[in-house]
Amino acid sequence: MPTIEVKISDFESLLRRRINHAEMETLLERVKGEVKEFIPEQDTAKLELNDSNRPDLWSPEGIARQIALAESKKEYPFFDPKRKAGRKVLVSKGVQAVRPYVAAAVARGVVVTDT
Repeated sequence: MPTIEVKISDFESLLRRRINHAEMETLLERVKGEVKEFIPEQDTAKLELNDSNRPDLWSPEGIARQIALAESKKEYPFFDPKRKAGRKVLVSKGVQAVRPYVAAAVARGVVVTDT
């Protein structure tokens, strides 16, 4: 199972609230995860994720996004079949045997920090 190390302060800023060890345990249940270590003095937590089929959860950003969606009881907006795509990905037919599937993403308004 993937285990990631996160800065507690970074995770709190993504959640937009302070959390303690017990609350982090409860929140991680929503992403099939658990706290392996919680060291506030070092601003560090090690989180084990029990769903290795969700690489989008292998970062504090992905975990915080899933928790926010679970708390709001909404789905990811791109699951809406009525939503029309604004962009297209063109793939050469010659690569189908090597790469039968393709995925793409557009990120807007993201602030990248050292953390």
